[in-house]
Amino acid sequence: MVFEIKNKFYEGNKKGWGEFCENILNMNYTTANQYIRVALEFDVTSHQRTDFGFEHFKALLPLPINYRTYIVTGK
Repeated sequence: MVFEIKNKFYEGNKKGWGEFCENILNMNYTTANQYIRVALEFDVTSHQRTDFGFEHFKALLPLPINYRTYIVTGK
């Protein structure tokens, strides 16, 4: 849902997305973008790693996808 909201505000109006994040989400737009990226890159709803939180997933983002997949799924 936040990804759709970002697209609505971000297209042609970067300032609007930043204001939305600050005023509605109570976070800066960089943090909101990181949450979106983690949600898009990982199947966070599968609960494969219940010991992982947002910061763990975020730390994996720079790794190649095959390493990330192995760490998260063991496969």
